[in-house]
Amino acid sequence: YQNAEYTISQCLRRLHQSIATHKVSCLPGCCQLLKVSETTCGDHILLDLFGYHPKVTDSLLKQIRATASEDRNHVCLMLSAFPKAQTRQALRAWAYTDVPRSWSVFLSQRRRWTLGATSNDLLLIFAPGIVWFERLLACANVLTWVLNLFIIACIASFIKACTFVHYSLILAFASVMICPLIYYILIVVWQPRGVKARVQYLLGLLIYFFLGPFLNITVLLYALWSLDNFAWGKTRKVIETVQTLPGSEKTNEKRPRRGGRNKIRKSPPRSFEDSRFQNLAAEESMVRAGF
Repeated sequence: YQNAEYTISQCLRRLHQSIATHKVSCLPGCCQLLKVSETTCGDHILLDLFGYHPKVTDSLLKQIRATASEDRNHVCLMLSAFPKAQTRQALRAWAYTDVPRSWSVFLSQRRRWTLGATSNDLLLIFAPGIVWFERLLACANVLTWVLNLFIIACIASFIKACTFVHYSLILAFASVMICPLIYYILIVVWQPRGVKARVQYLLGLLIYFFLGPFLNITVLLYALWSLDNFAWGKTRKVIETVQTLPGSEKTNEKRPRRGGRNKIRKSPPRSFEDSRFQNLAAEESMVRAGF
C-alpha cells in the first residue's frame, strides 16, 4: 500500500508541477538536492522566514507549519519569497527509506504529513508570489482534505444506487472515477522498473483503491484529535538507544528492536564505479534556483 501511495504521489501532482510550472511544492528533506544560493539558503529565507520560531500566542497554522512538515514549508516559503525560483523532480533517481511497520508509527507519520501538507497548501493560496495555477491546485487539495467525510458518504450512496439504477447512468457517473484509475494503472508501464516492482505496485494499487478512502478518514480523524500535538511522534523510532552502566567502554549502544526486524546488515564491497553511480542516483528531488 505504501509503495503504491508513494508512487502515485510522485507521478501525479509532483510530476505535473515539475513539467508544467517548474515549482514542485514538496521536496522531501531526506532526499533533495539544493543549489546553495541566496534563494535557498540566504539569511532572508533561513533566518527571517523558515527560521522563525513560533510564539505561544501565534496561530495554530504557524505552529503546525513549523513542526509538522518543515521540508515542505521551506520550499513553499522560498517559492513565495522568490517567484523566479524553480524546483524540479528527478523521477528516475533512486531513494531509500524506512517505511512505518506498525500502526502507531504509520498514524504518527501520516498525522504530520496530512497536517503539514494542508497547512502549507493554505499558505500557497494566500501567499504573495505564487503562480495562479498553484493557488488553484492548493485550494483543490484543501477542499479535498476537508470533504473526506463527504467523499465516503458519496461512495456509500453510489454503491447503494448500483442495486436499482440503470447501468448506463451508473457508467456515466463512474466515468469520473475511472479516469484517475486508468492513469494509476498506466503508471505501471513506465515508472516501476522490473517485474517484481510492477507486481508490487499493482498489488499495492489494489489495496489503495479499495482501502485508501477509509485509511484517509482514519488519518484525518486521528490528525484532528491530535491537532495540538506538536511532537515529532514515533516516525523515527527505528533503532533503540540503550544507556549502559557508568565505567563501561560504550556509553551509548544502538541495538535492533526485538524480533530482528531492524537488524543491521553489512553490504558486500562494491567497485568504485558501482558506488559512484549509486551515489549519483541516491537523491529523489532537486532544486534549481535562479535558472
